[in-house]
Amino acid sequence: MAIFADQIFPSGGEGSAEGGIIRIFHKTNNQNFNSSSNIARDDSTPLISEGIQIFSQDIALTNAGNKLIFISDIYGNEDSNSGDNLVFPHFAGSTCFFVGFEQSTGTPSGENYRKNSHIAMYEPNSTSTITYSIRGGVDAGNYEHMESTSYSTNGNYNQLRRSTLTILEVSSSW
Repeated sequence: MAIFADQIFPSGGEGSAEGGIIRIFHKTNNQNFNSSSNIARDDSTPLISEGIQIFSQDIALTNAGNKLIFISDIYGNEDSNSGDNLVFPHFAGSTCFFVGFEQSTGTPSGENYRKNSHIAMYEPNSTSTITYSIRGGVDAGNYEHMESTSYSTNGNYNQLRRSTLTILEVSSSW
């Protein structure tokens, strides 16, 4: 059995009087990369210059009062030691509005790979186009995205492993 988008909400979107999902944006990333740009483990807010960009999407809301819901599944690793913090700050322009976090500890260190799932909401209160992005980083060593590990080499699963981001624009009356 399949569920189609127009079974969740009418294909033209729902009017603001009813509330609901207005638009859906979906992105995937199965690129293999790593970065030594770390995100400090301290009491400061992550900066747009820290870590490495995994996703980016320009969005102008259809109504200034609408909300955005971010649903992400991101793969990450740092394998130079056996205890690290994977950090996934979410940005609206250069403003950090959410930080996904996971302690990734395993032995041996090459098995620290994790799929990190996060849900965040943001209310920009604007119809101007804003670039939303998610960055990845670790507190020390190199952040790795989709790199080969002993259990998950890039040749396995026909390279169908990927990080995903779904952004829902939700009516302001919901």
